[in-house]
Amino acid sequence: MADLEYSEDPRRSKQQRRDEVTGLKMWKLPVTDPAEQNSTKASYDVILLSDEPPTDPPFESGGGLRPIVLEGATVQPRLGGTGQYKSLKYLVRATGFRLVTGQAGTSSGGSRSAGGTGSGKTAS
Repeated sequence: MADLEYSEDPRRSKQQRRDEVTGLKMWKLPVTDPAEQNSTKASYDVILLSDEPPTDPPFESGGGLRPIVLEGATVQPRLGGTGQYKSLKYLVRATGFRLVTGQAGTSSGGSRSAGGTGSGKTAS
């Protein structure tokens, strides 16, 4: 899904956000970490940087979750929350992903530009 700029004017057409450093378009990929014990931290968005839209991994039966590995990933800590309920959050960015098949640590052949999540994470 495209990461669009915020506009207070609903009539104004929204532009897709671009990374300030690379100038590449930003795409959001919702991911889930099935190993995370805290339910509020188990799902989050990965920002994918690419001029081309991400391609979805082929659908696999069994719940719709597909294990993937991030390529070119960076993680940046941020302060999240409001008021007295602040917490440490992370901004996760990647340049691509690849599917994990079979045994843990084995990945499929093709890597995909701009469409990924962290090691051991699953795309939802």
